Amino acid sequence: MQNQDKSTGDPTLTLSITALYDSTTVNVRINTISVNSFNPKVTLSTLDETRILLPSKIQLFGSGTSLYVVSITSNNPVSVVSINYKEQSSDSASLFPVTEWGTEYYIVTPSDGSFQEFAVIAKEPATITIYPTGILTYSGKNYGKGNSFTFSLEGYQVIQFQSQNDLSGTKILSRKPVAVLSGHTCSLKSTLCNHVYEQLQPTLIWGITFFVPTVSYQTRYDLVYITAATQNTLVNYQAGTLQNNKTLNAGDVMVLTLKANAPLFINATEGIQVMYYSTGGYKGIEKYGTVLLTIPDVSSFCTLFQTVDLQQFSNEAILVAETSDLEGITMNGSSLVSQKWKTIQGTKYSWGEFSLRSSSKHYIFESTISPFTVSVFGVSRQNAFGEVATCLAGSSRPSCSQVTCKEKEICKIANNKAVCQGTGEATCWAWGDPHYHTFDGKNYDFQGTCTYTMSKTCNPNLPFFNIETVNENRGSSLISYVKSVNIQVYNYNITGVRSEFGIVRVNNQKVQLPINLNNNKLVLAYSGNSLILQTDFKLKVIYDWNILLRITVPSSYYKSVCGLCGNYNGNSTDDLVYDGAALTPIQFGKLWKVNETSDGSCHDDCSGNCVTCTSDQKKLYSSIQYCNILTQINGPFNSCSAQINPSIYRDNCVYDLCLNDGYNQILCQTLKAYSDLCARAGIQVGEWRI
Repeated sequence: MQNQDKSTGDPTLTLSITALYDSTTVNVRINTISVNSFNPKVTLSTLDETRILLPSKIQLFGSGTSLYVVSITSNNPVSVVSINYKEQSSDSASLFPVTEWGTEYYIVTPSDGSFQEFAVIAKEPATITIYPTGILTYSGKNYGKGNSFTFSLEGYQVIQFQSQNDLSGTKILSRKPVAVLSGHTCSLKSTLCNHVYEQLQPTLIWGITFFVPTVSYQTRYDLVYITAATQNTLVNYQAGTLQNNKTLNAGDVMVLTLKANAPLFINATEGIQVMYYSTGGYKGIEKYGTVLLTIPDVSSFCTLFQTVDLQQFSNEAILVAETSDLEGITMNGSSLVSQKWKTIQGTKYSWGEFSLRSSSKHYIFESTISPFTVSVFGVSRQNAFGEVATCLAGSSRPSCSQVTCKEKEICKIANNKAVCQGTGEATCWAWGDPHYHTFDGKNYDFQGTCTYTMSKTCNPNLPFFNIETVNENRGSSLISYVKSVNIQVYNYNITGVRSEFGIVRVNNQKVQLPINLNNNKLVLAYSGNSLILQTDFKLKVIYDWNILLRITVPSSYYKSVCGLCGNYNGNSTDDLVYDGAALTPIQFGKLWKVNETSDGSCHDDCSGNCVTCTSDQKKLYSSIQYCNILTQINGPFNSCSAQINPSIYRDNCVYDLCLNDGYNQILCQTLKAYSDLCARAGIQVGEWRI
């Protein structure tokens, strides 16, 4: 981001990269810059650190977008620190791997100084909404508190916003994971103006327990910014003998004063973001400026850290560790137990400050007993910086760096764990007489009246589910509809029976909706005359107790399901294939018949000659007075057609009216089913009922 103004010259932009394993190859690229002009490639051994100098022209300046996005790739995990240096204004920030990016952030920009700024970086195309707390300008229009705005970024594109207002509490929401940097071009409080910035943590990995130590040479005060993302977050804090608490709501930012020799202990009921802001001061005769630093929560403590001594600065390491385990901590192999530690009142932790003034440029801090944390602060003539040391091992904080996900999955941090989640989803449905639409998009008709497997898990490494339907004739032995749906999941048998609105049978016992089962991992609700079942692994089943059944699975189940809904492998041409042979819908239906629970009188065909539509019937029922109202330009469903293609619903509507001699109730059921789909997608349709 922008470091001061152009009159102070170009910054020195550097990446510090540390390898965690031997034979680690690192490549650095800059989007839109030719590999012939810039393409560093280095091979590192364990704990080796290298510096990559970046061209100064990639610095963001002012508000606007840029395609100068730096990407670092490696064959093994590495840690990366970015450094933005000018002789009288510099800062550094630890960078997160793409797997730990998120979709929700809250900005922190301390109020004093010139331009508050933040930047949003996208690796893939993303739609982003900003909820500002101060004035922001986008596309020539000003937006203030209460006025959100939305924009899109291309892949490998960044946008920077600057403002003369404090932007703390500004919320950023993205449909895709993004990175967010926040800071100042030149932040001024007590003494000098200094460029400060940090890469923010997404809300999903915020912690609840924090320690904020003080630096010995700050004789006045510094500030601590605490941000909440959840309503009614109770924040308890203690500094020396002072104890207090405050309840914060989402987007609230609380500022605490950090006084000399009175470290803060903070604990919250929900995840919070804690940032330390050094107001500047004097270290001996040296005047120094402001520093912005993200405080790690206790779950981010590690047993092994590395930090690099910046030669232009007088550097100090600040450690926080359990008091009982201080004897196990070393710096470059030398014990620190004899050094002066101070207890943090009311806790089992202590903090200590240690000078980095040996001939070594690299410092290794290690504990053989328990995790701890290390931050580094540097002061030089009219300059300062601060950063959390690089964690190399022993963190209890969830990380995706060691997680391998399968096809159609990505690692994300959820509920304080690194888990693989699907990157998308697929939907199958049975509707009407019944028309089937597979996960891969194949449409076919099948009139069997037995019990059939719609879809089930066919991979033992995934959470098991099995969804079966019982079909029945209605009004004619030639056509069939869904009579009931049975869902087996988490050792429950859940059955929805036609016309039993608001009721399901759980293990053969009738239960009124809504209900939560298996510690809320299984939720059943009644909404819009439909049963909605959802699991914690993103399975979703909707049944309208009449003619429509929809099953949605996350892409974690890619190539891992089977049944009438197909195999979900991205290829619709093999959905009705078995052992290499193409099957008719009747043959395919027989393949997934559940013989054990099928009635002896049921059948898999039309129980006679299957009914077909005459050309006159197709013409009649394809008119606007009937099924073509779904596709009518400027008709009641026009607002929805761009998002949910109505063509297959229209074709199935025509087919069902043919089979039911134009029975008007069939038309109404069809239009209602499509209208409900639009409503669930958040789209309002026009009046279609007569």
